[in-house]
Amino acid sequence: MSMPSVVFVLDKELDKEMAWRFYRRRRHGGVDFWKKGAARHHEALTKLPRQKSKRRFIEQYVSALYGEHSHEFKKRVLAIEDMFRSRTTTFFRATESIFGGYPWPKGRYKVYGSIFDFGPRFLAEKSFQVFLYDRDEIVLWSIYHEMLHFIFYDYCLVRHPDIFQGRDTESGSFWKLAELFNAVILQTRPFATLFGTPAGVGYPEIAKYYAHARRIWRGNLDNWIENMDAVIKRDVAIQD
Repeated sequence: MSMPSVVFVLDKELDKEMAWRFYRRRRHGGVDFWKKGAARHHEALTKLPRQKSKRRFIEQYVSALYGEHSHEFKKRVLAIEDMFRSRTTTFFRATESIFGGYPWPKGRYKVYGSIFDFGPRFLAEKSFQVFLYDRDEIVLWSIYHEMLHFIFYDYCLVRHPDIFQGRDTESGSFWKLAELFNAVILQTRPFATLFGTPAGVGYPEIAKYYAHARRIWRGNLDNWIENMDAVIKRDVAIQD
């Protein structure tokens, strides 16, 4: 069974960078990430629009929070890692079954604990952030969700280059397909048993496709990819 190396870390500077990025570009997939991921959890950041130097305000706020709660953050990261490790075999075995033994892309996967609920994923670096203070089951769901992205995108590009080569993985129809795949697969067994209550679709932009995506899933990954991708592209073409 293929099981990539996964490490769990904190990165204060990455939190600063992501906070600034999501403040400037707050909406994606129909979600206001600044409101959802920052203002809702950090009351001090609701004052940001009134600040003269907004980036500096963010950076000072993050530094102060890490300085005051460093031990607490490290303890939480260790707890999240323990939760993940206790379910590792089940997750990777289920993934192997879905992908027919297709190998995980080579590399060291990195999970960043974050004080923000943005959840960005960095495909080339094989890393992503999870919100430290989500409920345990949501943190686990987030980890599995992002891990599946790495193997799904690689599988599509290697096994179906004629369909996916050159397409954007961060927006558009390819991105929608990847999100729908996760939404469907993570609500099937044994995945759903790993984190409890399924977390749902997530992005409003893909909600209208979900019922069909789930209905046509019969365990054949290649058929699902080709059929669902055709539906999404046809819909996008009509809208354009």
